[in-house]
Amino acid sequence: MHESNREAGAPQNPYAQPDPGARPAQPPSAYQPPTFGQQAGVAAYAPASSGAGLAAEKSRKADTAVQLSLAFGIMAMSWLPLIFGPLAIWQGNRAESMGRSGTVGRTLGWIATLLGLLMLVAIVAWVYYLRTGGLERLLSQLPTTGV
Repeated sequence: MHESNREAGAPQNPYAQPDPGARPAQPPSAYQPPTFGQQAGVAAYAPASSGAGLAAEKSRKADTAVQLSLAFGIMAMSWLPLIFGPLAIWQGNRAESMGRSGTVGRTLGWIATLLGLLMLVAIVAWVYYLRTGGLERLLSQLPTTGV
């Protein structure tokens, strides 16, 4: 009776007991066997049909250049300006060439580089002043107390 109902297209009883001799249905496997010419576990290369992939890659690289420019600019203002300043300028110019704004990082890079150069010149001048006896001359000109 059950066989004829299934074959006739009658709706199946959701409360019916399964046939004890029937195998349970297997869930679909996530593993798909490789097709001819493809290794297992290796994705097939599919060339892009349009320039959308290239545009997304260029946009990602431009975003990275903007972020690096800002990060290098901030690091240049706080630590090692003569190293991170030029890096910030370079990344800011790279971002600008890709159509993104790298002005903030590039500006911080220029300020830090100029301040770093000014600090370097001041240190060299101070060392030269101390080496040539400038400190002794300065101390000899101070008034002495006769205590």
